Amino acid sequence: MASDNFELQAHLGVRIAAMATMVFSSLPAIADDPAGNASYAKIPASAFLPYSCEELWFMRNDIYNMRGYCFTTPKAKATFNNSDCVSSNPDILNSFEQHNVAVIEQVERQKGCR
Repeated sequence: MASDNFELQAHLGVRIAAMATMVFSSLPAIADDPAGNASYAKIPASAFLPYSCEELWFMRNDIYNMRGYCFTTPKAKATFNNSDCVSSNPDILNSFEQHNVAVIEQVERQKGCR
């Protein structure tokens, strides 16, 4: 049964990662960031509204993961694998990433997530 749960989590992780990529890459291009990457553009809350709580959780934590954050919760460790982490300091994010994490958290609160 634990194996089934791990396979389901792995499948959901891949699916949610694909959705996060779609959100970040479908945003309007800006001069220094043609892909609309969360590290270089402030993303409006409206871009995150269509997504579920689980998808928002993944997108928010994926921003930290891209910076090499060392996760501590079992769920995040299982999802992101700390093998390439470099810091457990949440201040590892740049100002755009901080903004986007705050926006995702705002949408999560509006939806009653967590």
